[in-house]
Amino acid sequence: MRVNLLALLLSGVLALAHAQMLRAAEDDRIVPTREEAHHVGKLENQTVRIVDVEIPAGDRTLFHEHAVDYAYVMIADAKLSNEVWGKPAKDITIRSGDVGYYRSAQGPYIHRFSNVGETSFRAIGIELLAPLTPKPAAEPLPQGSGYVPVLDNERVRGYRLVLEPGERAQLAALRGPSVRVVVGGGEIEQTADEGTAERVELQAAAFEYREKPVNIAIKNVGKSRIEIVEFEIR
Repeated sequence: MRVNLLALLLSGVLALAHAQMLRAAEDDRIVPTREEAHHVGKLENQTVRIVDVEIPAGDRTLFHEHAVDYAYVMIADAKLSNEVWGKPAKDITIRSGDVGYYRSAQGPYIHRFSNVGETSFRAIGIELLAPLTPKPAAEPLPQGSGYVPVLDNERVRGYRLVLEPGERAQLAALRGPSVRVVVGGGEIEQTADEGTAERVELQAAAFEYREKPVNIAIKNVGKSRIEIVEFEIR
C-alpha cells in the first residue's frame, strides 16, 4: 500500500514537472507577429496590415518577430517590461500618443511584452507590406495647419492633430495611401474639399485606411479633446 502511494506521489511530481517544462517551452518559443494572440490583424491589403495590440494588466505576449517596416502609435498609458530575445528585460513607461517606427533593415526584432502596470496596454501598428516605390518629394503640411509632424522617413510621414472642443483644423491635403488612427475620441464635423460635411463619432483605437489622397477640414463639435495621428504611406 505504501509502495503504491509513493508511486502515485512520484507520478504526480513527474507530471507536474513535465507540465512546467511544457509551459516554459511555450513561453520561450518565437512566433511571427501575425501568430501572436495579442496582435490582432484588423485590415490587410497589398499596402498595409493594420494590427490592434492589446495586453491586459498582468498578461504578456509570446516572443514574436517583427520582420517588416512597422509604424505604430500608443493609445493608452501603460507600464511594460520589454524583453528583447537574448537580453535582460527592461521596464518602460508608455505614454498615450507616443509614435514610433521599426526599420526592418536593422534586422528582425524579437521581443515580448509583459504588462506590469495596473492598466491595459493598447496600440495600433501599421505593417508596411508594399515595396518602397520612389516618389517625387512632397512638401509637408504647412505650419499653422494644426497638423504637427511626428514621424518622417523614407516609408512613412506622420502628423498629430489635437483639437479641444470647438477648435477647427483648416483644410489639409493628405497624400494616399494614408491611415488615420484615433488616440483620443469624440465627435467631429468633417468637411471634404467639395464642401460636403458629415458628423463622425471617433472611438479610441479606431482607424481608417484611405487608398487615394484626401482633402479634409475638421472641427471638434463634441465635449472631449480629440487626438488623431495621420500616417501618409510612401
